[in-house]
Amino acid sequence: MEPLIQPLSTHSIAAIFANGEEFIAPEGTRHLSLLTDDDQVYDNYVPTTNDPGSTLFIIAVCICLASVISLPFAVKVGRKRVAANAAAREQENRPQESRDEISEGRDNQPPKAWYVKIAHGLVDSLVMWRHAHNETRVDNGIVHEARASVSNLRPSDLPQNINLGDSEHEAKQTDDNTKVTQDEAGNESVDVPMDHFEMEETNDDNNQDISTKQSRAKMVKAIAHTAALKVIELGKYDNESKRILKLAIPFMTNNIIKTTADLVLLAIISQNLGTDPMIAFAMVEVIVGVSTSFMMGWIETVNSLGAMAYGAENYELVGQHLQSAVIVFTMCQIPTSIIWGFSMYSIILLFGFTENTAQIASDYVWVYCANQTMFGILQVFIDFLGLIDQEQLGMGFSCCSDLSKVALSAIVLYSTENTTLTIVGLVVLANTCLFVFLTIFISFWKQLTRPYEYGIIGELSLRNKDVMKALIKTGLPLAVGGLLAYAEWEILTIFAAILGPAEAATWAVLGFIWDVFESTTEAIGDAAEVRCAYQLGKGRPEMAKLSAYKSMLLSIVVASIITTVFLCLDDHLPKWLTNDETIQDMLVELFPMMGLGNITMTVGMVCWALIGAQARYQLATTINLLTTVLITIPLGAIMTAGLHIDLQGLTFSIVMGYTMCASIMVLVIMVADWETLSNEIRERVANGDLDIESCSTDGSGLYGAYDWKELPDDVRAAAELLGYNKSLWDRDKEPEAAEKDWSELTPEQQEACRMLGYDEAKWNKDDNKKSGSKYEKVDEDSPKKKYSDNTDTQETVSYDHLDWEDLPEEAQVAAAKLGFDEDLWDDDEEPDECDKPWCELNDEQREAARVLGYNEVKWNLD
Repeated sequence: MEPLIQPLSTHSIAAIFANGEEFIAPEGTRHLSLLTDDDQVYDNYVPTTNDPGSTLFIIAVCICLASVISLPFAVKVGRKRVAANAAAREQENRPQESRDEISEGRDNQPPKAWYVKIAHGLVDSLVMWRHAHNETRVDNGIVHEARASVSNLRPSDLPQNINLGDSEHEAKQTDDNTKVTQDEAGNESVDVPMDHFEMEETNDDNNQDISTKQSRAKMVKAIAHTAALKVIELGKYDNESKRILKLAIPFMTNNIIKTTADLVLLAIISQNLGTDPMIAFAMVEVIVGVSTSFMMGWIETVNSLGAMAYGAENYELVGQHLQSAVIVFTMCQIPTSIIWGFSMYSIILLFGFTENTAQIASDYVWVYCANQTMFGILQVFIDFLGLIDQEQLGMGFSCCSDLSKVALSAIVLYSTENTTLTIVGLVVLANTCLFVFLTIFISFWKQLTRPYEYGIIGELSLRNKDVMKALIKTGLPLAVGGLLAYAEWEILTIFAAILGPAEAATWAVLGFIWDVFESTTEAIGDAAEVRCAYQLGKGRPEMAKLSAYKSMLLSIVVASIITTVFLCLDDHLPKWLTNDETIQDMLVELFPMMGLGNITMTVGMVCWALIGAQARYQLATTINLLTTVLITIPLGAIMTAGLHIDLQGLTFSIVMGYTMCASIMVLVIMVADWETLSNEIRERVANGDLDIESCSTDGSGLYGAYDWKELPDDVRAAAELLGYNKSLWDRDKEPEAAEKDWSELTPEQQEACRMLGYDEAKWNKDDNKKSGSKYEKVDEDSPKKKYSDNTDTQETVSYDHLDWEDLPEEAQVAAAKLGFDEDLWDDDEEPDECDKPWCELNDEQREAARVLGYNEVKWNLD
């Protein structure tokens, strides 16, 4: 059987490019003839593009290999630059007058040009969006790592002599030109001094040539041997590897379920409804995704503003931010949906599709926009659950929603006749509404929202100027950042439409496959960021570096496995996704290039997360943005509008962009001064500039992330010696001893402090001696303090930290009037009276509550 699209020879392509001749399809190739059978909508379709064969793929492979080969040389140059910068910083220790003069000179510089300000603004928006996109999941992961890593860390896990080609270890010359050492854990490390391989001078030219060849061969062999040993060292399944995998697998499972569900839904629609509904389904998601990526910026504010309020223990404000995000998101979605509803028909026609496809998309877009609105509300509550340390429950809701969406759609499609895409959209909408209800209902039923209810439903957040100002100030950059992150694929979709309607349809389908690739990338990146940020915050730069390199190796292995599986399915996956043979053939052509792109994309995005873990999000985002603007998009324009190459040209442009991005980011990781970065991060955390909660754990205590019952016996005894009990510890309260300076503590108390991970400097510096999961100290001028002052939640007195027997008599009497007894009080349980709102308490109970330090607002919040 002849191929549907006749490939052109390399000679023919060269002639076309050189002479500018118009492409003429070979005789016997099918021409465009849209049939009434929807399953063969592009049956006689002949592309007007140029097929490069395997030329672009070979070029892409060569460029990738060249980037890998040149990396060691780039690292060497980069290290010299870093060393020079370090030396320059040391020389900056000048008298104060000199520094003031320099600062004054900088202040007198002319203002930046408008386009520079715009560029900086766009980069900052992308930085905020990237950071907020996974902020809750990453930060919660870091807090959980603080629990697990303290008890699981073994001395053998600490890198003793792992230079991995990126540190300045010196090796002595040996007879074998290598030195094999053994660290305390028994791990071998091999150093190969490059300057050892020097050619010996001789008067005999022949002997010199032989010696030179032997020396070079021996050097190459030694370097290969060293590299192999270091890869093996990185690949060891030690505790760090376990922690990375333990984090990555849940992240990956959640992401894969979501993207795979969308891909399966696309396949079900294509197999049951035909090609036109499949194209309408894919194109509506691509087009409406422009506004959705912008609107989701309002949703992302829950992760940032909500986290700030939660850290300040202002639970009413957390609820206010949740409510304001939902209201503003919905208000923006409604007019946008109306615009898409009335314009979708014309947009689909502009892409070159048939009127039938345009009509299906025009009907379906209304339901799709309504579903996106409900999905945004669902995402708000899932983010909220992650914010209050219930991320597993939120992840469960998300996964179940995606799975049930596919199941219900399949049931409707396979069990009923004359089903349309709009009906499938209504089923998906009903499923989303169901899970919005279940998420809210179960959260209320389990009393997870109880402290936040007044903020969520007690008053209208639109009246709170501070809340709305913070929402706009934070949400707008996040929205712009989300739009910029989505813009790359949207622009490439327009380029695909220039090539033809079949190419545009194929590119839209390709987006669903690419999303599956990105889901694994994001998961590994999140896990890598958690581990690396945690180790840097703990003051372990060598462990952070080891974790980063292990994550990079893991990303390459996982991407290679996924690519291999993907290529093995190249004969089956296109047939599952569509019945149109033209689209099938176009997809098959793109698979090899996509597999290569998956590897480069995974490495690049994991490195992006690792640079973010170093608190350098702006650098990572700038690199990503520049490679997109300067490489991917211009190259895509040249391949389509200039050379008129088929979709392989667009895929090639993506691969080249990711390759350059990955190369630069790997270089940044390899030349990083990990010790300096760790010190800077710890200093910023101590100053409150970074809100990574567990980073302060090592600087102020080893067991702050533990509950009282989880403490080892000797540690619990030390805590008791300092005045802690279960109630104080679990509620993040401090005993009287915490207010003393180190010199005021008894020798026994100082020894107990050392057991908890303190020395004199840490004790005197730390305001929250337990170093729990919440910051108790809030800056007077910070937004947290300003928001806290908006509500009357200040305690006049509190007995929460005392056991029943330690309560004053009047407090015991008041607690008894509210239904407490000794067992309930000491077990931190509450009687039924505490579930009543303030308005339902009688006068005696209200007075008793006031004795215990409550007023109406505080009672309703708690």
